[in-house]
Amino acid sequence: MNITRKVELLAPAGDLECIKAAINAGADAVYTGGNKFGARAFANNLNKDELIEAINYAHIHEAFIYLTVNTLLKDDEIKKDLYDYILPLYEAGLDAVIVQDMGVFKFIKDNFKNLDIHISTQSTINGKRTAKKYKELGASRVVTPRELSLEGIKDISENVDIEIESFIHGALCYCYSGMCLLSSVIGGRSGNRGRCAQPCRKDYVFEEHKSTLLSTKDMCTIKILPEIINSGVYSLKIEGRMKKPTYVAGVVSIYRKYIDYYLSNKDSIDSGKMKYEVKDDDYNNLLDLFNRNGFNESYYKIHCDKSMMSLTKPKFRAENKSLTDYLNKSFIENNKREDLIIDVVIKKDTPIKVKVTALRKYEEYIITEFESITPDLAINRELDANEVEKQLSKLGNTLYIAKEINVNLESGLFLSVGNLKQLKRECVDRITEIINQKYVTNRIVDYKFENELSKDINNFNKLKDLNNCKNKDKRLRVLVNDFNQLENIIELDIDFDIYVEDFIFEKPEKFYKFLKMAHSRNKKIYYACIRFLHFEKEKMFMDSINELINNDIDGFLIRSYEEYFIINNIIKNINKNLDLIFDNTIYTFNSYSFNCIDEFISENKELFNDENINKSYNNLCLTFPLELRYEQIKNLISNYNEELVVYGKMPVMVSANCVIRNTKGCSHKCEKGYIKDDLNNKFQIATNCRYCQNTIYNSVPTSLYGVFDKVLDINNKYLRLEFTDEGIEEIIDIITSYARLLYSGEKSDYIFFENNNFTRGHFLRGVK
Repeated sequence: MNITRKVELLAPAGDLECIKAAINAGADAVYTGGNKFGARAFANNLNKDELIEAINYAHIHEAFIYLTVNTLLKDDEIKKDLYDYILPLYEAGLDAVIVQDMGVFKFIKDNFKNLDIHISTQSTINGKRTAKKYKELGASRVVTPRELSLEGIKDISENVDIEIESFIHGALCYCYSGMCLLSSVIGGRSGNRGRCAQPCRKDYVFEEHKSTLLSTKDMCTIKILPEIINSGVYSLKIEGRMKKPTYVAGVVSIYRKYIDYYLSNKDSIDSGKMKYEVKDDDYNNLLDLFNRNGFNESYYKIHCDKSMMSLTKPKFRAENKSLTDYLNKSFIENNKREDLIIDVVIKKDTPIKVKVTALRKYEEYIITEFESITPDLAINRELDANEVEKQLSKLGNTLYIAKEINVNLESGLFLSVGNLKQLKRECVDRITEIINQKYVTNRIVDYKFENELSKDINNFNKLKDLNNCKNKDKRLRVLVNDFNQLENIIELDIDFDIYVEDFIFEKPEKFYKFLKMAHSRNKKIYYACIRFLHFEKEKMFMDSINELINNDIDGFLIRSYEEYFIINNIIKNINKNLDLIFDNTIYTFNSYSFNCIDEFISENKELFNDENINKSYNNLCLTFPLELRYEQIKNLISNYNEELVVYGKMPVMVSANCVIRNTKGCSHKCEKGYIKDDLNNKFQIATNCRYCQNTIYNSVPTSLYGVFDKVLDINNKYLRLEFTDEGIEEIIDIITSYARLLYSGEKSDYIFFENNNFTRGHFLRGVK
């Protein structure tokens, strides 16, 4: 073994040519998708045979192949397709899978032993607690959100023994990973299903500003690579599975150059004795390969900034033909080749003895020894050692170079040219076979699916009666976004509980008066947590949670696992029965992920044990994902209460960047406004200045009022109404109409439900 791989350069690939180009250019690993379940459904993607060829090619060159299974899967996809899809790749030596869906994570962990699982950026690993839990459950790596700062990454690295993968180059989404529903809402193409139509790249209008308001520049971090590496990132990830081979090869080769330069001089650079500098020519080549009006350095060192945005249509550079020609010639037209040492002993009346050694940079040398044909006695011409060496060195059409050939030849023997070519082929085939075998040892297939499915069904049957009992009487919950809304609904003589967003901390004493008022009217109030919690805001968040608990808040609407672990740690030692509601940003897209919740929140297992199952219903509630249709929701059963959003403008984007800040400048006050698309649809934007986040809501509300028979057919406990920019009179009418329909079966003649200014969302159509 020569050296230890200190960091990994991870390249994207949408086809086999890109995979080879990436490895030829110096990638340590490549992530790619097959014909199913990847987050780039419109890439070329690879079939089974191509993936196996890619795996073998990578392993010859000491590289790895990671398969993207990083979308949310439906029940029938897990049941019918997932096992057969992964099995042949697993048996061929696939190095890892990248997953988002918790049900998929558990399925792969249970059925494919010794296969590494990487948790996708789509899963929102925004802190050390969530990373630790995934580590405990068997994940080998987490992919951080692009919005995580260097300090946030460092906090994970210093507290959790898990590999960290972070993006260093390529496209940058405007929205937090896993939280974008804009493409899904506009055209049914869900980003969570790998089918994003990129509506963020279109023109939008905000007041007098018309531009690509949601379009970010591509990220390029080559100038801050040392800082990223020193924060604890092991795998440096390039985005671009839709890109061409020249892009992949070009970006990989340049980053390879500077990673190696830094690691070779790390001590001197870190101590200040040497300066880490990126040459202008290399930076310009990255710009030539692709950019959107320049680059940004992502969120590593800043929370947000107008400079990150591409606010005008990008003016793409003309092709740099000399660069393209160089990349084609260096990395695409010719494959990378590995060094071999070939030792041959040719003796009379004895099979030829061959030893082939593959020289490895990061691993122990791989050796194969075998016997070949027996040489003939020379009649006219005696075999010469130089002739043997010459023939064995002709490896031009293979993936190897004979760095050294040692021939021990006894005199008086003969081998034909054909014999020598056969010997050469044997050398190549045997070393290739032994390299591939190295990556498939200890591959255990343990197909538990049918047994697990039967167990789940039995659990469902046991819970059926209890579910019917707990869901017999549904109850409304109402989410409000400002004090005016809260004040005007709290005295309504209707049974419902209330969610309040972060606006309450503008005037906390005022809120606590409303909280007491709600309790006097038998209404509970829950705090709706921020949608993405940054490391830098953790202390403020914890202080807020403690303050709310001390003032008798009834519970929390939780929007990430990191928030759950923080809140659970605070409440587990106090004698309060607080309700915890997981929002739809904590995806439970299928019955398998629904039934993984127990395992994931096992830190709080005492609340959710079989002996006291009723107690769990009082403490935890799961919200159905917004992209599921009625039939799919109906089939989801968990150990907990469930909640369905039946009215509201769907939050289609949540971002660290801010439309208002990037156009008018930051007033340091929470503001609201609207952006309009080319069809004149108005999307509300709302800022949260405490956490510096920007939420964009759908242009029309989702309303399930007209399909309430189906809503009632779902075996869940709670129905949620969410209000954003509606007027007070409208809010009261909507609450009253839903309450009458739910509690007494009376339909309202309220005009809202008679016009077309609403959508059914995905409740009837689902997503592709």
